[in-house]
Amino acid sequence: MATFIISGSRGTDDPTMATLPFMAAKTAKEQGHDVVLWLWNEAVTLGRKGTADHVTGVNLTPLKDLLAAVQATNIPIWVCGPAPSRGRSAGRIWSPVLRSRACPTTSKPLLIATAM
Repeated sequence: MATFIISGSRGTDDPTMATLPFMAAKTAKEQGHDVVLWLWNEAVTLGRKGTADHVTGVNLTPLKDLLAAVQATNIPIWVCGPAPSRGRSAGRIWSPVLRSRACPTTSKPLLIATAM
């Protein structure tokens, strides 16, 4: 199976586009692929505990339900940029799946699915 790094750049400013990377990650994992969900730009706001509870895209599953499914399958979530966990207690971010890290760099080619 393939490894997917699914990128999301939209946050609460665009609930429909914010939800799509979570749907793609859940679906790819269900199909047996290795998946990493990479949030950057406005999507880093989704890393704040409770934010997903208020995000629902047009005719889509609420983000809080998709987040629960992503967490249940232990899909790693990378937050790139001004991560919401900096300077905040661990209790205020998703736990235990959220892994705040610098923007990933690699010399290996990556398969990246982007929803912007």
